[in-house]
Amino acid sequence: MWDDVQQALKEKRYELVLSGHEVNQLIEEEKGQLDPAVYDLTQLNLLKVTNTPLTSLSKDLARLINLTNLVLQNNRLDGLPDTLGDLEKLKFLDVSSNRLASLPPSLSHHSALTTLNVTGNQLTELPSFQECVSLAVLDVSHNQLSEFPDVCSANLAHLSEVRLANNLVQQIPVAVVDLPALKLLDVAHNNIKIVPGEVSDTPKLKELNLKGNPLSDRRFKKLVESERCLPRQVLDYIRQHCPRSAGQEAKGKKGKGKKNKFREEEEGWGLRSRCFNG
Repeated sequence: MWDDVQQALKEKRYELVLSGHEVNQLIEEEKGQLDPAVYDLTQLNLLKVTNTPLTSLSKDLARLINLTNLVLQNNRLDGLPDTLGDLEKLKFLDVSSNRLASLPPSLSHHSALTTLNVTGNQLTELPSFQECVSLAVLDVSHNQLSEFPDVCSANLAHLSEVRLANNLVQQIPVAVVDLPALKLLDVAHNNIKIVPGEVSDTPKLKELNLKGNPLSDRRFKKLVESERCLPRQVLDYIRQHCPRSAGQEAKGKKGKGKKNKFREEEEGWGLRSRCFNG
């Protein structure tokens, strides 16, 4: 049994952090696995294993029934056990910078999960998150995803950040407007050409990052690439100029009358002087 694990068992610790040269050697001796005794630490709230040659976790992970935080950054994980879904108290899951090609379907039933970070993997698809009703932050950036995550539901009343930069996504779904708490949507460096006008109706949306996309509207592309441009200017442009579904009209009064920051007299892009010039 590893010394750190033995000490944690003896002292009934609530946290176990494994990292460093000695841990790396031990994991290599276990052929990319953790000491099986780790899964006897049923009182653990936090398990953190970072910067190691860890390649997989045992299905016995389900025995860590009190785990609320699981941090597995920068390892060599190529998969996660489906028993991950049995960790009913899990709130924070960080498996960033690994080699994951997929996530277990059981992850879609995590009603307590508030933060999921899977950035820097090799994911091509994601499970549905419709039942992850506590989810507040979703970071799936730097993967190989071609579709927007399945999160567009009013049931996800706490979801405030969706980070999707550096993927292969081609569309932002109109249904993103159904997310009542969404404040930040980062879809930089994807393959998005057109943004639906309905996006500007998302109730709490404050920032939409579209940099590095092949936007077909050249004025819009110039705007989003400008370092001087403010987040509200991007949303105002979408409200004023981006196409909507048939029969849909912009909500609210932001695009009308004196309150319109992009009045018709500014259409010739006197805006340029604010965004593009020194």
